[in-house]
Amino acid sequence: MVTPLTIDSRIWPRTAAIAERFWSSENTKDVSHLNKRLPFISKQLEQLGLTHQSYRNVLFRNLAKSENIVPLQVLSRVCEPLKIYTRNKGGTEYQTYSPFTLFADACTPDAKDAILFKNDTDEYLKNPSKKNKEIMS
Repeated sequence: MVTPLTIDSRIWPRTAAIAERFWSSENTKDVSHLNKRLPFISKQLEQLGLTHQSYRNVLFRNLAKSENIVPLQVLSRVCEPLKIYTRNKGGTEYQTYSPFTLFADACTPDAKDAILFKNDTDEYLKNPSKKNKEIMS
């Protein structure tokens, strides 16, 4: 369930990742390397006119009723959209014509800081060295 405002964010950059999977050899499976390149691809997509990043600030300003959206931007880097239609709990039935103006609608499907935190945690669990402990602090 998307709107014209959020559709780009639900398609891109995931489609770029899928395309790379098809173009790469079967042995290429380095997701961390892909995650390092996706920000560059995202900038290129925005230059082509896609709004998969810029739409978020519009929603944040509407939510905050202010130009000060920094706290919402920071929080959104670790949050992701609602999954499996959990927004329909509590008696409200969202349809395709419903306004999608919640905080979750401004979040990206793959929260970058959450991914970084998961990667750091996985690395620490594999190798709980003093250096990795300092990184996690």
